[in-house]
Amino acid sequence: MSRRAQRLVLVALLFAALPASADLDGEVHDDGEIWSHALWNLRTALGHTHADTAILLTHIGQDNPTMPSLATDIVRTVRSLYGNGAANQAFGAFHDRGII
Repeated sequence: MSRRAQRLVLVALLFAALPASADLDGEVHDDGEIWSHALWNLRTALGHTHADTAILLTHIGQDNPTMPSLATDIVRTVRSLYGNGAANQAFGAFHDRGII
């Protein structure tokens, strides 16, 4: 197994142990772990190019969004770019972490 593959497996294992959003506590580092796991799941579901494109396009013009509002906007962007099937996968990535 390549070093890159080993790192990806390690990251996946670490993320699997992270809390869901029921554990959001307002502490930016704790909550950031939940958010980053959702984004990792999104990249896994859609592929890095589609996910990164949707994430970056959605962030343009955002003014202090909440995690649920930004997640919902990312799902909308995915829907407009890649269709309903991809949007359902995006929704699942955030829903699985309890964000939406």
